[in-house]
Amino acid sequence: MMTLTSCSINRESEPTTNSIDSTDYLYYISGKIDGEPFIFGQKLDDSSLKYSNIIGGSLSGICAYGDSYGINYEVGVYPGFSENLASINFEFIRLYLCGQTPTQAEQFNSLFPVKSYTIASSNDNLNGTTGAVGATYSPNVGEDTYYTSYGGDQTNSYFEITSSVEMNQYLLEVLVNVAQEIEGNFAITLYNYDDPSDVITITDGKFKLQPALP
Repeated sequence: MMTLTSCSINRESEPTTNSIDSTDYLYYISGKIDGEPFIFGQKLDDSSLKYSNIIGGSLSGICAYGDSYGINYEVGVYPGFSENLASINFEFIRLYLCGQTPTQAEQFNSLFPVKSYTIASSNDNLNGTTGAVGATYSPNVGEDTYYTSYGGDQTNSYFEITSSVEMNQYLLEVLVNVAQEIEGNFAITLYNYDDPSDVITITDGKFKLQPALP
């Protein structure tokens, strides 16, 4: 199994994964990349924006193709103002199905239940496994190299949500933002998109993220 040699990984200078207190972070993803600890996230006491919370996936465009399609929903972390840091995100395949009722907004808080999830073999929003989860990773968003879990062996991979809490926001009792806070664990194998022989493994993964409707 090959390790990353062609690109530098800018990891935060943070505690090891075993000492992370999730209450110190607004959101984060952590683990070990080929055995080396990392954590990418936004601490509550950070004085500047290091990482943004990735959210993506809506009815716009996709459902115009027909009721057989589904919405793929992404959540993860992306560097705030620096382009030399890593980015990582998870993709829930066909999280919401076109033509389904109730609406996406009405169902959103129930779409991230506490359970173990299937690792997706593809992110096909027509024929992919509904509710399965995949991942993408870039060691440096200022470069072109990125890794994906799709299409490769995931024998030892797993993804589970262990906590899922409603974070909806209201203004004068009117719902203005639909959001959920999820925490969990994962391990996954990632393949270089341009060179599938270049493989990395993330183990001991943990996350605290805030999916929300765009």
